[in-house]
Amino acid sequence: MNSFTVFYAAGIIDPKKHFSGIISKKGDTLLDRMFRVLGFFTLTIGLMAFAGGLTEMALLFFLQTAFFVVLGYMKFTEKTYILLFWGYMIVTFTGFSYWTVFQMGLPL
Repeated sequence: MNSFTVFYAAGIIDPKKHFSGIISKKGDTLLDRMFRVLGFFTLTIGLMAFAGGLTEMALLFFLQTAFFVVLGYMKFTEKTYILLFWGYMIVTFTGFSYWTVFQMGLPL
């Protein structure tokens, strides 16, 4: 017996009241909206990089913005969005680690 069952049986949690925001009236789930939010933040970072003269970084973040926004409107299941995000994180951290170790060199 988990805590949700105890709270539901005691009348403390009403699933219709507490979990109604998970799926909106438009059919959006939390994760497709979250991918669009990630697109907004990567766009913001890309614009700041562009304003700072970091053109390569800005283009990289504009590509990430397109990636997140397009995936945010594709209506995947939540499991698919989780797997896509894990794949994105693995590719990102692998690329970042490679770049910082092998391309930037040691700071002396």
